[in-house]
Amino acid sequence: MKTLICAAALAVAAGAASASIQGETAQFAGFYTVDYRTGVTTFSDASNSTRATTIYSNTASAPNFGVSSTDLNSTWGDKVTTTGTGGPVTSQQYTLFNSGTSLGTLLTATVDLLYFDGGTNAFINGFSGNINFGPGGLAAGFFSIITFTGLDGLNMNLPTTNIIMTQKVTAKTGLANRLGIASLNPVNIGSSGDEMYIDSTTIGPAGYYTFANGPAQPGYQIDLVPAPGALALMGLGGLMASRRRR
Repeated sequence: MKTLICAAALAVAAGAASASIQGETAQFAGFYTVDYRTGVTTFSDASNSTRATTIYSNTASAPNFGVSSTDLNSTWGDKVTTTGTGGPVTSQQYTLFNSGTSLGTLLTATVDLLYFDGGTNAFINGFSGNINFGPGGLAAGFFSIITFTGLDGLNMNLPTTNIIMTQKVTAKTGLANRLGIASLNPVNIGSSGDEMYIDSTTIGPAGYYTFANGPAQPGYQIDLVPAPGALALMGLGGLMASRRRR
């Protein structure tokens, strides 16, 4: 489904935070890049993010745990502080984790990725995208970092640096029955607290939760299309470098 989606304000139960959750071991399965315009998916051992103007990222960091649920209607997310505002968003990275106790591989998934105002919980914008993990699928115990590129045409602008990002699997194929996210620490661009947002019937009411394994920071990266002035500076820098090489 290649459309923008709408959502109500984020549901957060007052006081719904817990330090009793124990995260799972999550092994890295590689990078999958999806061109949102064509739907073409490619696999790589190295990230293919555009990094046009990255305003938040922790996807270069190692995983400190995974968290998952048999409630496939679960919503996972994080409240983050980005290094800038504007847009449009040109690419977005996130993680998808197939728990080690899952019944099998994850072949395909449709995921809603939404942005909310961190101060008011009001919906800003978002999109729904499909990922195909190929014939072998995403094996139990592994997570992947997925990049959606070509998002410029959706005109998703971020008006504040205080952002809540959420993700939710809305459809899937394969025997996998326990899905979630991988936490990657530390944050390299921007900042995030030690809690993460969870709305899952097997964990508790919608709210922010902490983990015994360390900071709960779901893997995310947001890249914006550079402002015209920034593009001009980038072009000037390339021109100067070219002249120095002559």
